[in-house]
Amino acid sequence: MSTPDEEAANEAVRTALQALQRARELCERAGYGSLVMPSLDAALSETQYALDTVLGRN
Repeated sequence: MSTPDEEAANEAVRTALQALQRARELCERAGYGSLVMPSLDAALSETQYALDTVLGRN
């Protein structure tokens, strides 16, 4: 059973992941290139890994 702090933390990580996904979509549409996209891709990957970890999927 999760504590309120764990639930809030998990939701914050979910929200961060959604924000990063949206940022990536917008940056791609804006034509941002190799100075922006790799950093967003890395952030997305790391945040997804963090979420999977806290949810016990790793």
